[in-house]
Amino acid sequence: MTRAVAIVEKASASEKMRRLAFRRQLAETDMISRLEGSRRKGVAKGREEERTDVARRMLQRKMPLADIVALSGLSEAAVKRLAAETKA
Repeated sequence: MTRAVAIVEKASASEKMRRLAFRRQLAETDMISRLEGSRRKGVAKGREEERTDVARRMLQRKMPLADIVALSGLSEAAVKRLAAETKA
């Protein structure tokens, strides 16, 4: 009887270890996914800041609005807002 109990306990422990390992793997995968999402957001923010800086420099050189929109990738409304902020 003791041997049977030991076998059952060992099997239960192995199942618990498998579940624990699975949970750890899920947590790790989730963390990696969140980090990658944060990285992507950071890259996108950096690109947007660069476009804004380019548009600001173009405004300082008094370039035409259509050229700024075409070259910076910003919308016309965004360039107009930036122009208003720059004048203020």
